Amino acid sequence: MSFNPSTSQDQLPALVFFFGLAGAGKTYCGNLVSAQLGYHCYDLDTDCTPEMRAAIAAGTPFTEQMRDDFFAIVTQRISDLKQKHPKLLVMQAAYKARHRALVVSHHPGLRMVWVDAPDELITDRLQARGDAVSAQYASRIRANFEAPASGLRLLNDVADPKEILSRFTGLFWASSKQSSSSA
Repeated sequence: MSFNPSTSQDQLPALVFFFGLAGAGKTYCGNLVSAQLGYHCYDLDTDCTPEMRAAIAAGTPFTEQMRDDFFAIVTQRISDLKQKHPKLLVMQAAYKARHRALVVSHHPGLRMVWVDAPDELITDRLQARGDAVSAQYASRIRANFEAPASGLRLLNDVADPKEILSRFTGLFWASSKQSSSSA
């Protein structure tokens, strides 16, 4: 399937949340989808609390309380952004299933998309970007990630932006075809 924005726009959700491991390419994919498909793109890491930033700097995992406090901020931020932007795509690791479920419960119609990539590629990306989330830190916190058993998964293992866009739009084309065939 090749990317064709004119045939897929009507099947795309108004609200999308990209989540996944550090280095999987949530920001890259979010910026790409935003630029090509007209979404307002927002990186929820912008709203990390001072405690979370200190944990990253110290190389320690987040506590459950840190995550709970942060996802209260996340649900409100999405509400605020939805009022300003008819098409919104947000990105954040969201390692815990209960936090993803919390966001969905506050925002009916939101579509969660797991951005995933092969382990080697994730490690290479983390080493190349050299930011606060090092490959070592990402490896340490990886055990905290609760991979979904099902749902929408965007594999980010190619360099071709058109292929990534095709995969993204295909997620919703496939789900809309299934919905119409079961009606």
